[in-house]
Amino acid sequence: MLAANAWHTRADAATSLIGAIGISGNLLGYGFLDSLAAALVAFFIVRMGVKLAYQALSELVDTGVEAEELASIRRTLQETPGVRGLHELRTRRMAGQALVDAHILVDPRISVSEGHFIAESARQRVLAGHEVLEVMVHIDPEDDALARPSANLPGREQLLAHLRERLGGALPEVRRTVFHYLDGKVEAELFLGQAARPEDAGRLEQALRECLKDDPYFRAIHLHRSDAP
Repeated sequence: MLAANAWHTRADAATSLIGAIGISGNLLGYGFLDSLAAALVAFFIVRMGVKLAYQALSELVDTGVEAEELASIRRTLQETPGVRGLHELRTRRMAGQALVDAHILVDPRISVSEGHFIAESARQRVLAGHEVLEVMVHIDPEDDALARPSANLPGREQLLAHLRERLGGALPEVRRTVFHYLDGKVEAELFLGQAARPEDAGRLEQALRECLKDDPYFRAIHLHRSDAP
């Protein structure tokens, strides 16, 4: 709205100047200057309207930033410490600035809080270094376009129940379990309590090897014999 008002004021000044030249020329006997002035004023108004309409339409259809600026934003995200890769980078114009969406790849075995920290660091770097209104950063442990989807796998409770059923009595008390959903399968880390007996851990390791031969969900299960309190 401010831009349109500024152009309107500029148009008033320019058309007044052109009109004064046309009227002066007509009074001096150069009648064609009046018609030329009218044509110039019309051209100026049409040009201004087309430019404003194009800018407004570009925002309505979610036009992205220029290729050079997009490449600069990509470099900023990729240079963020902890970012291993980048895909699905999208931008769209909004009120003279831009909105940015990006998927970043991080180490799949870091904590949720560290992954969030990396995403927030990437977001702040883009906000500080580019003319953008907002940045949405999505964390990925793997490239969605290349890896098999994991959305059809069961959740934590179902996986634990499945593991207990497969292992039967060989599964002692597990203090903590970490699941990694990667490339359409699950990798598990089982942390046994400090009170777990060595024979229990040995029996569990043998049972895990047998379990993984034909398991539909688990690719690997790593056993940790103790976990700090």
